[in-house]
Amino acid sequence: FVRGDQYAIALALLDEGKVVLGVLACPNLPLASIVGDNQHSSNNEVGCLFFAQVGAGTYMQSLSGSLPVKVQVTAIENSEEASFFESYEAAHSNRDLSSLIAKKLGVKAPPVRIDSQAKYGALSRGDGAIYLRFPRKGYREKIWDHAAGSIVVTGIEIILCYILAYLLSHNSVCRD
Repeated sequence: FVRGDQYAIALALLDEGKVVLGVLACPNLPLASIVGDNQHSSNNEVGCLFFAQVGAGTYMQSLSGSLPVKVQVTAIENSEEASFFESYEAAHSNRDLSSLIAKKLGVKAPPVRIDSQAKYGALSRGDGAIYLRFPRKGYREKIWDHAAGSIVVTGIEIILCYILAYLLSHNSVCRD
């Protein structure tokens, strides 16, 4: 946010410890893909709103109020064609481990580094196929940093293998 890069205003509703609704407003995220595919917009409009509810899918619309469109992740059959996202801030994730995993998967593209939960919105509409995040020792994840984004991605029925399940199962983290 301070650098003028990506940021998100994120709201999530938890019911009995499970995320059931999420909304992400991403004022600096282009309506068009951040990795070159312009399937959602042919102009340079900036500002996206993503919303998802359990069982209802994920939708995106411009912040200027266009009609929402249902979004879906990229269907990649060959991992060499996949792009992967990781945190912009090196302190938030173990980039060496992410690089090693991407290499083992055969991913050829360099990582797309993006701030905030905006990366979840970008993933939900197919801008990338993989989000790798492995916190460095001593970094403590917070539920509010991932809850809204997690349902925006899982609302489109992909598996999110990640620290969120741990956070949700340890209520003490939610109170911090």
